[in-house]
Amino acid sequence: MLLTGGVMLAVTHTSSALIMIGMSLLFALANGFSGLANQAALYLQAPAGEIAVASGRCRTFVSFGAFFSASPLGALVVSQSLLSRSAARR
Repeated sequence: MLLTGGVMLAVTHTSSALIMIGMSLLFALANGFSGLANQAALYLQAPAGEIAVASGRCRTFVSFGAFFSASPLGALVVSQSLLSRSAARR
């Protein structure tokens, strides 16, 4: 993630599309290992009879986290869209 953040700081409007693709691949790699680490920790800590329940709860709260972290961005996009529509009507 630190490497990807460094690449993000170096990106400008003249940067190559290959740099953007490379940055996306770095994010994907970090995200994949993060999910793998979370699942490994879950399987190590959950009792054998409760792995299915623990895994389901883990996925549920990961989905909640994704939803709640994306909600402010969605609200921003909608508000900007409404502002641009009202400005166009004037």
